[in-house]
Amino acid sequence: MTLFEQAVKTYGAESQVRKAVEELTELSVALLHSLDGRGDTENIREEMADVEIMLEQLHVIFGYGDYRLVKECRLAERLLT
Repeated sequence: MTLFEQAVKTYGAESQVRKAVEELTELSVALLHSLDGRGDTENIREEMADVEIMLEQLHVIFGYGDYRLVKECRLAERLLT
């Protein structure tokens, strides 16, 4: 069992989805602060790490799918045109 699977098993899927929303919100606030001059690069990095960890747990809960590859291909196409 991976660390992320263990976290979901221990805390529960609903709790981790709520935690993911919380961490995403904290990153959003940190990024908005950076745009208006109140930003702190270290805080942004910390919030990014929290979001990345929660995204891994969301993958455990919801699965992976092929969307990342599709989105990356779409971005590559846009950059080439």
